[in-house]
Amino acid sequence: MKIKIKELIEFKDYSERKKQNFVLKLRLPVVVLEESDKGGGDYWIRGISAIVASCKENNNEKIVQKINDIERNKNTTTNSRTIKQYEKNLEILNTFRNFNFRDLFPENYEILKKTIKKGEIIVHNNFEIKVQISLPFTFVESELTKVGVIWFVAIKNGYSRSQLGIFAELAYNFLTSNYSEIYEVCPENILIVDAYSTSSVSYSMVQNGQIPSQLTSTLTEISNTL
Repeated sequence: MKIKIKELIEFKDYSERKKQNFVLKLRLPVVVLEESDKGGGDYWIRGISAIVASCKENNNEKIVQKINDIERNKNTTTNSRTIKQYEKNLEILNTFRNFNFRDLFPENYEILKKTIKKGEIIVHNNFEIKVQISLPFTFVESELTKVGVIWFVAIKNGYSRSQLGIFAELAYNFLTSNYSEIYEVCPENILIVDAYSTSSVSYSMVQNGQIPSQLTSTLTEISNTL
């Protein structure tokens, strides 16, 4: 059964009635194309894509260019919904305008191509979840080649730390599924960055209990409601 990350995160805050209605919808066949689940959907695509590009190149010029592009586009439309979307993307872009992306990475890292053998779907508790991480990378530590990831996510008003923790769990499962035969997965370098606030959490925070582990328990609750 397929479930979106957005649905998985929102489920915890649903009322009992809304949980029941959500589960009923899960049972129905999918009749429309699913929106992107890259950490916020197409609403944030302009901002997130520029942030990822700047992070990859360790150069904020892509962000500055995108800010200018969106400002121009904003001035050519009268659609209030489109203007609001532009404004929200400008908010996150301006937040990262002078951000030092190098601080997110360990020493001597190398960005990986996202060509993976098992695709972007992970299966957890019999649920299929589409996971589209931003920037997987490798680095050498103690003579071991390790793999980590930077994943930028966005939602209006930002995610809570516990919600970011769910992304971290998904990222860990994704790296374990697709890269662990070649590299050692490094929990400290699985970093989820909230594009709205620039706050971040690592999977190691979930491991050591700083942030509650919610992925399995949430999916179990959904399964038990089916």
